[in-house]
Amino acid sequence: MISAMNRRGAGALDSGYTLLELAAVIAIVLILSVASVATVQSVRKADISTAAARVAACVRYLYDLAVLNNRPYRLVMDLSSGSYWGELAQDDQRCGGAALLPGEEERKFGLAAGQGAQR
Repeated sequence: MISAMNRRGAGALDSGYTLLELAAVIAIVLILSVASVATVQSVRKADISTAAARVAACVRYLYDLAVLNNRPYRLVMDLSSGSYWGELAQDDQRCGGAALLPGEEERKFGLAAGQGAQR
């Protein structure tokens, strides 16, 4: 009877996994999941950088057109469709007037542009 229990006890120990084996499997799964998340994030960053470079190139192109043709151009962004394009702006469709950026003195004292000391 004792020998049968020893055999069952030994058999039960042989059929399971050790704590070291479970820890190794968990570590491998954890490393693979972290690597996949890092890869997805780097792909997203690359997509954002590419999109920003395209918009910047479009802005530079419209600027060059405006300088060459001496006409105002504008960049139109349709956020609902995720598209953008440049077009010739009509004289009555200009967005706002010219605005002065605050100078160093105005920024220092928190004044709006044009309210500081005369330069």
